[in-house]
Amino acid sequence: MISAGHAAQKVRGGKGPGRFSGLGLVGLFVPLAVSGVLIQILTHEGWLRIVVWAHLLAGILFLGIFTFHRLVTTRRARRQASFRPAGWGTASRMARG
Repeated sequence: MISAGHAAQKVRGGKGPGRFSGLGLVGLFVPLAVSGVLIQILTHEGWLRIVVWAHLLAGILFLGIFTFHRLVTTRRARRQASFRPAGWGTASRMARG
């Protein structure tokens, strides 16, 4: 998972915006991955239909939670940026040249 480091860091941190929705996204990753593989290998039409529906519903849920997660974390980042004092971070930019 691309964001495994990000997710692990946030879980260890114990607080922050989007932590709950982020855990939901991590929790949905396994059902989506397993059902995606099963869709490719199942041959019984009845089981395939069940797995396809499960995958579709998990995907819709993932999309909804991801959208909520991005809204919450982006809003917090914007709010924090508006409270930074003038010139904040300029020393590090000047040091880079």
